[in-house]
Amino acid sequence: MLSVDYPDLEDLTRGASFSLVISTLYYAHLLRYSTAEHLKELTKSVKIATKKKLQALVDRNYLVNNEGVFVSTDKTLNLLVNSGHKRKLLPPPATGRGAETYNSEALVKIIQQPFYKALLYPSFEYLIPDGLLVLQDGDRYQLNFLEIEAKKPKWAEYLEEKRAKYERLARDVKVFNYWNIYSQYLGLKCPAVEGFKFQVLCIGTKKGAWNGWRFEN
Repeated sequence: MLSVDYPDLEDLTRGASFSLVISTLYYAHLLRYSTAEHLKELTKSVKIATKKKLQALVDRNYLVNNEGVFVSTDKTLNLLVNSGHKRKLLPPPATGRGAETYNSEALVKIIQQPFYKALLYPSFEYLIPDGLLVLQDGDRYQLNFLEIEAKKPKWAEYLEEKRAKYERLARDVKVFNYWNIYSQYLGLKCPAVEGFKFQVLCIGTKKGAWNGWRFEN
Protein backbone atom coordinates (compact mmCIF):
# COMPACT_ATOMS: atom_id res chain seq x y z
CA MET A 1 0.00 0.00 0.00
CA LEU A 2 1.16 3.52 -0.79
CA SER A 3 0.34 4.69 2.72
CA VAL A 4 2.88 2.20 4.08
CA ASP A 5 5.60 3.86 2.00
CA TYR A 6 4.76 7.28 3.48
CA PRO A 7 4.39 6.73 7.24
CA ASP A 8 5.03 10.43 7.86
CA LEU A 9 1.55 11.13 6.45
CA GLU A 10 -0.29 8.63 8.61
CA ASP A 11 -1.19 11.00 11.44
CA LEU A 12 -2.69 13.48 8.95
CA THR A 13 -5.28 10.92 7.86
CA ARG A 14 -6.98 10.84 11.26
CA GLY A 15 -10.49 12.10 10.69
CA ALA A 16 -9.77 12.19 6.96
CA SER A 17 -8.18 9.73 4.50
CA PHE A 18 -4.90 9.13 2.72
CA SER A 19 -6.57 9.88 -0.63
CA LEU A 20 -7.61 13.32 0.68
CA VAL A 21 -4.00 14.05 1.62
CA ILE A 22 -2.96 13.07 -1.91
CA SER A 23 -5.73 15.20 -3.42
CA THR A 24 -4.69 18.23 -1.36
CA LEU A 25 -1.07 17.88 -2.43
CA TYR A 26 -2.12 17.31 -6.04
CA TYR A 27 -4.02 20.59 -6.20
CA ALA A 28 -1.22 22.44 -4.44
CA HIS A 29 1.15 21.10 -7.09
CA LEU A 30 -1.20 21.78 -10.01
CA LEU A 31 -1.89 25.38 -8.99
CA ARG A 32 1.82 25.88 -8.30
CA TYR A 33 0.98 28.73 -5.88
CA SER A 34 -1.96 28.08 -3.57
CA THR A 35 -3.53 29.19 -0.32
CA ALA A 36 -5.39 27.14 2.26
CA GLU A 37 -8.66 28.53 0.91
CA HIS A 38 -7.82 27.39 -2.63
CA LEU A 39 -7.13 23.87 -1.37
CA LYS A 40 -10.30 23.73 0.71
CA GLU A 41 -12.38 24.79 -2.27
CA LEU A 42 -10.86 22.29 -4.67
CA THR A 43 -10.90 19.30 -2.32
CA LYS A 44 -14.36 20.23 -1.00
CA SER A 45 -12.98 19.56 2.45
CA VAL A 46 -11.53 21.40 5.44
CA LYS A 47 -9.95 18.29 6.97
CA ILE A 48 -6.44 18.61 5.48
CA ALA A 49 -6.09 22.26 4.46
CA THR A 50 -5.96 23.44 8.07
CA LYS A 51 -3.22 25.60 9.52
CA LYS A 52 -1.91 22.75 11.66
CA LYS A 53 -1.88 20.06 8.96
CA LEU A 54 -0.50 22.31 6.23
CA GLN A 55 2.30 23.28 8.60
CA ALA A 56 2.95 19.58 9.17
CA LEU A 57 3.28 19.12 5.40
CA VAL A 58 5.73 22.03 5.38
CA ASP A 59 7.74 20.56 8.26
CA ARG A 60 7.94 17.23 6.41
CA ASN A 61 9.13 18.86 3.17
CA TYR A 62 6.00 18.26 1.07
CA LEU A 63 5.23 21.98 0.86
CA VAL A 64 6.99 25.31 1.24
CA ASN A 65 5.10 28.14 2.95
CA ASN A 66 5.85 31.62 1.67
CA GLU A 67 3.74 33.87 3.91
CA GLY A 68 0.60 31.79 3.47
CA VAL A 69 1.25 30.82 -0.14
CA PHE A 70 2.08 27.14 -0.54
CA VAL A 71 4.43 25.68 -3.14
CA SER A 72 4.97 21.96 -3.60
CA THR A 73 8.36 20.23 -3.56
CA ASP A 74 10.10 17.42 -5.38
CA LYS A 75 8.99 15.13 -2.55
CA THR A 76 5.37 15.88 -3.39
CA LEU A 77 6.03 15.37 -7.10
CA ASN A 78 7.48 11.93 -6.40
CA LEU A 79 4.54 11.07 -4.16
CA LEU A 80 2.06 12.02 -6.86
CA VAL A 81 3.87 9.92 -9.45
CA ASN A 82 3.96 6.97 -7.05
CA SER A 83 0.23 7.39 -6.45
CA GLY A 84 -0.53 6.99 -10.17
CA HIS A 85 -0.32 10.47 -11.65
CA LYS A 86 1.58 10.66 -14.93
CA ARG A 87 4.77 12.64 -14.53
CA LYS A 88 4.41 14.20 -18.00
CA LEU A 89 1.10 15.74 -16.92
CA LEU A 90 2.52 17.29 -13.76
CA PRO A 91 4.39 20.60 -13.84
CA PRO A 92 7.76 20.89 -12.14
CA PRO A 93 7.62 22.44 -8.66
CA ALA A 94 7.35 26.22 -8.82
CA THR A 95 10.45 28.27 -8.08
CA GLY A 96 8.93 31.70 -7.44
CA ARG A 97 7.94 33.28 -4.15
CA GLY A 98 4.19 33.26 -4.64
CA ALA A 99 3.57 36.57 -6.38
CA GLU A 100 1.63 34.65 -9.01
CA THR A 101 -1.37 33.95 -6.73
CA TYR A 102 -3.59 36.17 -8.88
CA ASN A 103 -3.35 33.38 -11.47
CA SER A 104 -4.42 30.83 -8.90
CA GLU A 105 -7.74 32.60 -8.25
CA ALA A 106 -8.63 32.18 -11.92
CA LEU A 107 -7.25 28.64 -12.13
CA VAL A 108 -9.37 27.47 -9.19
CA LYS A 109 -12.49 28.50 -11.11
CA ILE A 110 -11.19 26.98 -14.33
CA ILE A 111 -10.50 23.60 -12.77
CA GLN A 112 -14.07 23.41 -11.44
CA GLN A 113 -15.87 24.22 -14.66
CA PRO A 114 -17.87 21.63 -16.60
CA PHE A 115 -15.95 19.51 -19.12
CA TYR A 116 -12.61 20.18 -17.45
CA LYS A 117 -10.08 17.56 -18.53
CA ALA A 118 -6.61 18.85 -17.75
CA LEU A 119 -4.44 21.87 -17.02
CA LEU A 120 -0.98 21.82 -18.59
CA TYR A 121 1.91 24.27 -18.58
CA PRO A 122 3.57 24.24 -22.00
CA SER A 123 6.43 26.55 -22.85
CA PHE A 124 7.68 27.61 -26.25
CA GLU A 125 10.84 29.45 -27.17
CA TYR A 126 9.10 32.77 -27.74
CA LEU A 127 5.88 32.29 -25.75
CA ILE A 128 5.03 31.06 -22.25
CA PRO A 129 1.24 30.88 -21.77
CA ASP A 130 -0.25 30.97 -18.28
CA GLY A 131 -1.50 27.46 -18.96
CA LEU A 132 -3.25 25.18 -21.42
CA LEU A 133 -6.81 24.28 -20.46
CA VAL A 134 -8.16 21.10 -22.04
CA LEU A 135 -11.95 20.75 -22.09
CA GLN A 136 -13.62 17.51 -23.16
CA ASP A 137 -17.22 16.69 -23.98
CA GLY A 138 -17.54 13.09 -25.10
CA ASP A 139 -15.35 12.52 -28.14
CA ARG A 140 -14.83 16.23 -28.67
CA TYR A 141 -12.27 18.39 -26.93
CA GLN A 142 -11.00 21.96 -27.04
CA LEU A 143 -7.59 23.46 -26.38
CA ASN A 144 -7.48 26.86 -24.68
CA PHE A 145 -4.22 28.65 -24.06
CA LEU A 146 -4.66 30.86 -21.01
CA GLU A 147 -3.72 34.49 -20.57
CA ILE A 148 -4.66 35.79 -17.13
CA GLU A 149 -4.58 39.52 -16.62
CA ALA A 150 -1.63 40.68 -14.58
CA LYS A 151 -1.33 43.76 -12.43
CA LYS A 152 1.29 45.33 -14.61
CA PRO A 153 1.53 48.62 -16.53
CA LYS A 154 0.62 48.72 -20.21
CA TRP A 155 -1.39 45.49 -20.03
CA ALA A 156 -3.13 46.29 -23.34
CA GLU A 157 0.20 46.71 -25.14
CA TYR A 158 1.46 43.52 -23.53
CA LEU A 159 -1.56 41.63 -24.88
CA GLU A 160 -0.95 42.98 -28.37
CA GLU A 161 2.53 41.49 -28.22
CA LYS A 162 1.07 38.20 -27.02
CA ARG A 163 -1.46 38.30 -29.86
CA ALA A 164 1.35 38.45 -32.41
CA LYS A 165 3.14 35.57 -30.69
CA TYR A 166 0.03 33.39 -30.75
CA GLU A 167 -0.40 34.12 -34.44
CA ARG A 168 3.16 32.92 -34.90
CA LEU A 169 2.44 29.86 -32.76
CA ALA A 170 -0.54 28.98 -34.93
CA ARG A 171 1.86 28.66 -37.87
CA ASP A 172 4.51 26.79 -35.89
CA VAL A 173 4.54 22.99 -36.13
CA LYS A 174 6.06 22.86 -32.63
CA VAL A 175 2.65 23.42 -31.03
CA PHE A 176 1.22 20.50 -32.99
CA ASN A 177 4.18 18.33 -32.04
CA TYR A 178 3.62 19.22 -28.39
CA TRP A 179 -0.04 18.23 -28.53
CA ASN A 180 0.71 15.08 -30.53
CA ILE A 181 2.72 13.87 -27.52
CA TYR A 182 0.53 15.11 -24.67
CA SER A 183 -2.75 14.00 -26.20
CA GLN A 184 -1.52 10.44 -25.84
CA TYR A 185 -0.94 10.89 -22.10
CA LEU A 186 -4.50 12.20 -21.80
CA GLY A 187 -5.99 9.41 -23.90
CA LEU A 188 -7.22 11.85 -26.55
CA LYS A 189 -6.99 11.43 -30.29
CA CYS A 190 -4.72 13.92 -32.01
CA PRO A 191 -6.02 15.20 -35.36
CA ALA A 192 -3.93 15.49 -38.48
CA VAL A 193 -1.81 18.61 -38.54
CA GLU A 194 -4.21 20.18 -41.05
CA GLY A 195 -7.09 19.89 -38.58
CA PHE A 196 -5.23 21.00 -35.49
CA LYS A 197 -6.49 24.19 -33.86
CA PHE A 198 -6.58 26.03 -30.57
CA GLN A 199 -7.95 29.23 -29.12
CA VAL A 200 -6.76 31.71 -26.51
CA LEU A 201 -8.85 32.34 -23.40
CA CYS A 202 -8.03 35.73 -21.91
CA ILE A 203 -9.31 36.26 -18.38
CA GLY A 204 -9.53 39.80 -17.07
CA THR A 205 -11.00 43.20 -17.89
CA LYS A 206 -9.85 43.31 -21.50
CA LYS A 207 -12.61 43.16 -24.12
CA GLY A 208 -12.11 42.52 -27.80
CA ALA A 209 -13.11 40.64 -30.91
CA TRP A 210 -9.83 39.06 -31.93
CA ASN A 211 -9.92 36.05 -34.17
CA GLY A 212 -9.21 32.91 -32.14
CA TRP A 213 -9.49 34.70 -28.79
CA ARG A 214 -12.23 34.59 -26.13
CA PHE A 215 -12.37 37.26 -23.42
CA GLU A 216 -13.92 36.56 -20.01
CA ASN A 217 -13.98 38.28 -16.64
